[in-house]
Amino acid sequence: MARYKLAAYWGPRAEPIQQCVDRLQYLLSALARENKIFGTWHETSHTREAAIRANVALNSRERLQQILEKGRGGVSEDPERVKKLGSIGFTCNLWNGRTDDESVTLSFQCSCTVPRLWNLVVIELPRRLGGLAAAEEMSRILVPVVRCSDPDWAEVFTVWIGPSDPGKPIPAENIDWIVYLSQRCFSVPRTEAPGEIAKLDDRGWIVVMQPEAPDTENDEYRKRAVRMRESFGLRGLPCD
Repeated sequence: MARYKLAAYWGPRAEPIQQCVDRLQYLLSALARENKIFGTWHETSHTREAAIRANVALNSRERLQQILEKGRGGVSEDPERVKKLGSIGFTCNLWNGRTDDESVTLSFQCSCTVPRLWNLVVIELPRRLGGLAAAEEMSRILVPVVRCSDPDWAEVFTVWIGPSDPGKPIPAENIDWIVYLSQRCFSVPRTEAPGEIAKLDDRGWIVVMQPEAPDTENDEYRKRAVRMRESFGLRGLPCD
C-alpha cells in the first residue's frame, strides 16, 4: 500500500519559543489521545539505539524547549542577519520508536520568518494504516494538527510515481486524500462525489475526497484528485 503523509504548512510567523513549545506540546498530547501509535516519541539520532535513549516526555515543557532550541537549523541568529533575511525559527524531528510498518516520524518547524519558506508539521504515517485507513479516523489526526498550528492549508497525501521512459524525468505528483483549507487564504471549496466538506471551528474547511484511503493506481481517482487540487488553488506558496 502507498505510504501516506500528513502535512500542514503556514507562512512566515514570528513567535517566541515558549509559544512554539505550547504548539508542540498540544500536538503531541492530542495525537497520543487519538491513537496509541502516537503515544511515545524520541528525538531522531544517528543510530536507532541513540534515538531510543533520547525519549521525549510529553509533559515536560523544559524537555520540549531543549529540543526546539537545539533545532535552530544551524543558521546564525545574528540580529542584523535576521532583520534582513528572516529567522529560520525552531525545528525538531521525532520518531515514535517503532519499526517497519508501525514507524512514524514527525517534523516540526515554528517561528520561521524567511520569505517563501514554510513553517510546518509533517507526519510520515505508518505504512500499515490500520484504522487510519478510514477517513473519519484520519481526520481525527488532522484536526489537532490544524488546531495546534493554525496553518494556511494541510493535506493527507501520498506521492504517485508513474512509469518512466529512458532519458525522461520520472513522473511524480502528490495525490491528496484529505485537504484542509484555511478561510484566511481560500474561498469555500467544492468537491466531487463521493467527496464531502465539513467546516472546522471558525478556521476553514476539511475536504475528504473519499471515505477510505484511495488506491493511487486508480487512474480515475488520480485525475479527480488533481482536478480538485487545482480547483482549490493550491499554489505551493504561503498566503500573503
